[in-house]
Amino acid sequence: MTGNSDCHMCGRCSGHRQAVVLSSRSPAQEILNIEPAKASYWDILLLAPGMLGVATGAFQWSASPWFVQLKQNIAEWLIERDNFWLLNDNAPWWLLTHYPDTNDVFSYLDGVSILLYIGATTAVIGGSIMAGLWLAGRIIKSATIIPWHLGYSLTPLAGTSVFMGLTALTISMLKAEHIALDWVEPMRISLMLIGYGWMAYLLWQKTAQINKLQWLQRLSAWVVILVGTIPVGLSWYIMFYVW
Repeated sequence: MTGNSDCHMCGRCSGHRQAVVLSSRSPAQEILNIEPAKASYWDILLLAPGMLGVATGAFQWSASPWFVQLKQNIAEWLIERDNFWLLNDNAPWWLLTHYPDTNDVFSYLDGVSILLYIGATTAVIGGSIMAGLWLAGRIIKSATIIPWHLGYSLTPLAGTSVFMGLTALTISMLKAEHIALDWVEPMRISLMLIGYGWMAYLLWQKTAQINKLQWLQRLSAWVVILVGTIPVGLSWYIMFYVW
């Protein structure tokens, strides 16, 4: 095996002809060793529209004034047409949040608005990244429409983005308890810079593996993919420093 994705952790290889050896390695090794022919488009779809698109929208909608405006606009449009069924809040708990005892109830309109917001976020972020990959494929004259093997370089940025989203609620709750968290903002900036820097490094190394690629082609492909990821960092900047 060249990676651990196919390992079932059965342990049967331990002690057999020194099949398992404890050694150090670069955390970038597995991504850099992925051959173009073995790259899966499904992996990149999970990274770009998935972790960087859907997940970002899911993390940010509750803090977004754009979401509130979207819901108000839809509600006004429905009321003007005497259509009130989306305003009902009798959805079952397994479909939408429904805890009337704690005054925490979602209407069908809330559910529709959340889906629309997440969908729009996915279209903007995921579409921008996929467009960057597509354009890079035209620059390097890729055999496939999209050079899927270059998309694996997005892994550090996706991991950083998901981590920031998962910790946002926890940090908000700690701040509500008046716990000093002066280190949070520098940490967020540092993590995002690390995510972008690591991604840029992996992408540069991946482009170096392409045969007969001129330096200008390599630089151009590298730049257009990085530009395509700008909406990711911009979305977190807006959430933490504008909203």
